[in-house]
Amino acid sequence: KINDSVVPGTMAGLVNSVVLLNIVNAQGQRVKIIKSVRKAGTRVGIHVHKYGGYTLILSGEMTDYVQGKAIQKYGPNSGYYMPPCTPMSAANLGSEDVTLIDIFIGQPGEPFIEVLEPGWPGERVGRFDGN
Repeated sequence: KINDSVVPGTMAGLVNSVVLLNIVNAQGQRVKIIKSVRKAGTRVGIHVHKYGGYTLILSGEMTDYVQGKAIQKYGPNSGYYMPPCTPMSAANLGSEDVTLIDIFIGQPGEPFIEVLEPGWPGERVGRFDGN
């Protein structure tokens, strides 16, 4: 639960993911930028980001659930910050797929996402690596 409420939508991973950038910057941090599609009616499992991150919505509408924050909706040409170490989820509750870009910056080898919710169908931990 996020803020004592069940997050609506079917848990599923992103699809059609393309890594746009995966480099180590001048400060030794890995920068990972991924363009993906969130299918209509699906959501990510409740998760945390060790270093936080950003999501930019290119098309469609996402509903963002963050522990301690009000539910927010984001449409095309907008985006949201994902604070570090804070339980969250995001759902596409609309009838059209959402195209989005995720941006993560963190230490090589460390997790950029860890899914906490039981029943998650994919990998529970995504790490900053060379892939």
